[in-house]
Amino acid sequence: MKRINSGLVLAFVYCLWVGGLAVADTDFNRVQGSWTAVDKGGDGLEMTVHGGSATLVIIGQDGSSNSMDAKIQLEETKSPKQIDILDVGGQAGSNVLGIYELNSQANALNICLDMSGQGRPTTFDGCGDADKKSGTTFLTFKRK
Repeated sequence: MKRINSGLVLAFVYCLWVGGLAVADTDFNRVQGSWTAVDKGGDGLEMTVHGGSATLVIIGQDGSSNSMDAKIQLEETKSPKQIDILDVGGQAGSNVLGIYELNSQANALNICLDMSGQGRPTTFDGCGDADKKSGTTFLTFKRK
């Protein structure tokens, strides 16, 4: 029977522990869970993020609901931070690009999405402003 070097085992456990802390402290992990839109533009919109997937549920005034699945990717090293919502409704290539800001203390997630196909927004200024015909939508989510 081979003897296992206890130093190597301890080093491996330490790497897992430190690596686990580093992974837990990312926006990707912070957005996991259930969110409800709280602004006027997102009334009746709920989002659940689990892993690299999101489910969006739109609740109508009559109580009916429609849901769609999508993949999400976050790039928190960019400024402003970037969000990609991919394969919306299961349709390959149906992608929406945007920017986001996450306020963990307030449990708030602000997202500005390009709905026109013109490209990723570069600022929150004027996002969702119908007067400017920006083709963008601004959503504020609060954690459920």
